[in-house]
Amino acid sequence: MESDHHLFYSDSFAGGMLALGKDETHHARAALRLDVGERISVTDGKGRVFLCELSAFRGKTAEATILEKKHRPEPTPGITIMIGLPEKKAFESALKALAPLGITSVLPLVCRYCQKQWWEQRWGQYRDRFHKTIAAAAKQALNPHFTRLQAPGTFEEALAETGEERIFYAHRNGRKLSECRKLPHGEEDRIACIVGPPGGFSPDEIEALDQKEAVPLRLAPCRLRTELAAVVASGCIIQEFR
Repeated sequence: MESDHHLFYSDSFAGGMLALGKDETHHARAALRLDVGERISVTDGKGRVFLCELSAFRGKTAEATILEKKHRPEPTPGITIMIGLPEKKAFESALKALAPLGITSVLPLVCRYCQKQWWEQRWGQYRDRFHKTIAAAAKQALNPHFTRLQAPGTFEEALAETGEERIFYAHRNGRKLSECRKLPHGEEDRIACIVGPPGGFSPDEIEALDQKEAVPLRLAPCRLRTELAAVVASGCIIQEFR
């Protein structure tokens, strides 16, 4: 049902119609040269996909008639990647790579060795930019489930809120993922993976992870940058558990 090449996004629905915002309309008209009467696939970012026919362009927005709709189930198990906050550009790079993989949610972590705290005063502004980055990357991958971005939380709070899910954390002296199938684990339908900031985990954080029975996961022979480690860990977990 979906287009083989393009997926649009909308959060504006009324009856059997939907509206495309300014950016989506510009992409449809200027980049793809679409016109009234042509068909497009649109997602709400929550798994629903709509086959539509463009019915009108009104200034910088467009209207489309919904012809067909379906819901694609969210991939299981649900995967949350907790990222010790690096620099803003590196964090956005991680989001851009994680969204096409179908990661369920991303939780930015404030760890002991996080450095420049760029997120403290202007998270609301950055959040909007990050949501656009996630949406663009997911649409390009034709993924109708947009990764949910949570607000930054402290390492201690995030670890305390984990339940019975299986928990991994990236560590260069950890286990290979193939070995982890043999270990006791939590619920198969939820997985959390924690990646440290550029400064790494503090000794207290490692101790807290061990007390939580989190499994150290070896990703590569050499140390990886935070944003790369998050993506490699995600790929490994998806291959092993989905």
